[in-house]
Amino acid sequence: MTRLWPPRATPLLTPVITPVSPQPGTLTTYTFKVTYLQKPSIWCIIEIAENQTLDDSYRAILNSVHLELDHLYAFFMSGRAWDQTTKYASPESEDSPSAADVTIRDLGLRMKQRFLYLSDYGNEHRFDVQRIAVNSNAPVRAYLVVLERRRDISKR
Repeated sequence: MTRLWPPRATPLLTPVITPVSPQPGTLTTYTFKVTYLQKPSIWCIIEIAENQTLDDSYRAILNSVHLELDHLYAFFMSGRAWDQTTKYASPESEDSPSAADVTIRDLGLRMKQRFLYLSDYGNEHRFDVQRIAVNSNAPVRAYLVVLERRRDISKR
């Protein structure tokens, strides 16, 4: 005869995940892998502070792959180019919310969430941007740090 264990008087404990509070003298940063979609062997990993904007991150992306900063650009949070409902555009553009007005923290990005960055509306340089890490206790310093990069886009 098979013996069944008696029912538990109390349920199994469910682990409670509490957010890590930043230590004094630290801040929260987000790390992103940015891949150039026309040539996926070209990518970089950048770290940006939560209070910096999408406009700040566009500068880091283009500087890391040596593209010019003088073109219009947009971020599409849906990952689909020209999706007007999820678009944050360069401050010079007047048709969408400005990338200069939204911080990385405001986006509420999930781990591994992806979105599209499109630079230069004429040539349409497209980049897949994926959140790969968050550090709630990063040291206070200047951010927009390129942690790693592979290949230089100007050598195409």
